[in-house]
Amino acid sequence: MLAAYKVQQVKLDLGVGAPAGGWTAEATAAAWNEIDEWGSTQIADTIKELRGFYVKTGQVREQHDCSTTRG
Repeated sequence: MLAAYKVQQVKLDLGVGAPAGGWTAEATAAAWNEIDEWGSTQIADTIKELRGFYVKTGQVREQHDCSTTRG
């Protein structure tokens, strides 16, 4: 995912794939918004897939914290 953002940055810097009017501020913002939408969907899907992992990790961590702080 980070590579996609870097590719987008390089394309914008080099003027690659520029719309007919060039990379205006509006066109640049639209290009970033498009990749941001894609990236946020990718992150949300990954979190949904790994939900069980994150929940279980939190539970184990909480049990460990509770057991080591009891006096």
